[in-house]
Amino acid sequence: VSVTEGVGIVDMNEVMNNHPNLETIRQQMASLSRQKEQEARSAYESETDPNRRAQAVQAKRMELAQEQQKLMAPLYRDCEQAVREVAVRKKLMLVLDKYVVLIGGVDITQDVIQQLSRKK
Repeated sequence: VSVTEGVGIVDMNEVMNNHPNLETIRQQMASLSRQKEQEARSAYESETDPNRRAQAVQAKRMELAQEQQKLMAPLYRDCEQAVREVAVRKKLMLVLDKYVVLIGGVDITQDVIQQLSRKK
């Protein structure tokens, strides 16, 4: 095994875009976004002070970002676990994101996508 054969590369964006649960999460995020937008609008309209209005809207934006991160976290974990499993199976010592590699490495992106689809 040469050094470059022990290095895998993966396109994590493509892996995430092919996660079996991504569409469900996107729908949940869209619904959550609409809900937080309505809450922000209500908070904005209930305040008369411009500073408090801005704070209320900002608070709802922060809540939305935190809740979106919670929704996405299991997908990220699934993708990372699939990368680990493929790396072990292919006896790779190192896996890097495809976008930081100029030359070399074994592209395991499709293997990782297949691994993800087997789990769901």
